[in-house]
Amino acid sequence: MITHTKEVKPTINPANATFHELFEEKENAIYYIPNFQRSYAWDIEPHVTQFLTDLSDCYEIEKLEGDPYQHFLGQIILRHAEEKQQGTEIKFEVIDGQQRLITFMMACIVIYKHAHAIMKLNRSLQGRVEKIMDSINTIIFFEKSPRLLLSRKDHRYWEDIIEHYTSFSGVDINPLDTVSHIKMKGALDAIDSFLCEKSSGKDDNQKLKYLEDILYALTNRMHLITVTSDPTEYMFALFQTVNDRGRLLTNGELLRAKTLEALKDDAEKQQAAEQCWDDILSDDEKQTNNILEWCYISVVGKAPEKNPSLFHQYLSNYFTEAQKRHVNDAEMDALLDKIKTLKEDVAVCRKIKSGEWPFSEDERPEWQKSRLKELVCRLRHSKAIPVLLSMAVRCRIATEKERQMAYDDFYRTVDLIDRFYFAYIKICQLDENNFADAYNQAAAKFRQQDGFNYSAFAKKLWAKEKDGHCMDILREYMSKQIYANKRNHVTETHLLYLLEIFFVEDVENDFSNDSSLDDAVNINPEKLSIEHIYPKGAKKDTLDEDMEPYKHHLGNLTLLGKKVTPT
Repeated sequence: MITHTKEVKPTINPANATFHELFEEKENAIYYIPNFQRSYAWDIEPHVTQFLTDLSDCYEIEKLEGDPYQHFLGQIILRHAEEKQQGTEIKFEVIDGQQRLITFMMACIVIYKHAHAIMKLNRSLQGRVEKIMDSINTIIFFEKSPRLLLSRKDHRYWEDIIEHYTSFSGVDINPLDTVSHIKMKGALDAIDSFLCEKSSGKDDNQKLKYLEDILYALTNRMHLITVTSDPTEYMFALFQTVNDRGRLLTNGELLRAKTLEALKDDAEKQQAAEQCWDDILSDDEKQTNNILEWCYISVVGKAPEKNPSLFHQYLSNYFTEAQKRHVNDAEMDALLDKIKTLKEDVAVCRKIKSGEWPFSEDERPEWQKSRLKELVCRLRHSKAIPVLLSMAVRCRIATEKERQMAYDDFYRTVDLIDRFYFAYIKICQLDENNFADAYNQAAAKFRQQDGFNYSAFAKKLWAKEKDGHCMDILREYMSKQIYANKRNHVTETHLLYLLEIFFVEDVENDFSNDSSLDDAVNINPEKLSIEHIYPKGAKKDTLDEDMEPYKHHLGNLTLLGKKVTPT
């Protein structure tokens, strides 16, 4: 018989509020962004511009029509963080809505700067200016400390911004390469330009009246739905529901938030994981999502499904520890190790995606290394990346004695996939989905220390080629005129390139067995051009009637290096 403990139901309390009620009526309320949250992410277009347009509407429409105009800005989800309270302050953890809160605060401090500039020019307006500045000081500070605390990554920069705009100390706020800092600086500049444009042509009194009115509109006319939630364990569930189902956060950002939340009881591990995630998510959204998919396939051995999301599939098949409500020390260690491994895998994926040979210490010839770039960049075969990532992982875990053999196996795999893909897709134009499972299953096996089986992988690909009658199609293609007057000759160049670097006695055997490498050949496919041996535009004195029908055939084509014109 199951004994039921007393159920603790989560409390969710929605309410309508303005910024005035959040900050000026609750003078001792402190709002902080937990470290599992993403950083400031609003772009000038459309986010900051839309915020300023909404603010301007609150002011302009009320001024035009004479009646209060209220604008619903969105929602903010807060958790009353009793365990973090000190003295008389009341702390709220911002589960959702940090972008709005930070942008609101930045608007306040830019208004503060503009009001101060008016007072310096016109001391007769000092009393009214000081009233604005006192009001904004109440919003920004509690006992001389910021009332909005950003996550570990951004808070120091946030403090510099506040000091620069409110104490005029000359603190430099030029952002570093951190994306969130660049976006914050961009938002500040956009707000500053907005106020300058609205104040253009006005005298000091009119400018100050505008600042008074726009600050009132900002704090009293822009409404939020505030939702407070308890207890702690329901915090991320609410955050996930709002962001995941609304698609406001990317898969990577949700994974970052979920795993960092799971590490909340160990600040050192959480900070180490946070640094890993900063690196993992440093690419644009599309590239990050692609890389996370490739890493997932490499580990799991199958492509992620469309539903559920990649985020949920990572939790089910990789970051399993993060699904638990209570994570012990051993599980936190395991979770951190997986995040570190993902960071290493992402770094390798970036190299492979750009065609860079992933092993700097491997001293093989450059023409061999260049085949990776030819495969991934020129032929655009991104489906091979999970397999190549798994092979790179084998090199990473290999002993020093085994490493050179692992590098050789990596090259053999590049070679095999290159020849297979070229014949199957570029020449025969068959469906990539026909061999996706073979790739994905191989990726999961190759990742294991003793899981590499070149012959088995080659046989699977050869079976696909037999099913598609690739050899017949390839022979027919090679017997026809393959050259055409077009801008791009990637396919023809690659075929000649393969023939140039391999001695091929039997084309069919070339796809199933190792070929003899011609180590004397050192060519770079990016610097090659196709040239005709018998000229394609032969004039009367060189015209050969017997050669004319064959001038665009394979036997009359050769590769030459592109000429470099001296500067």
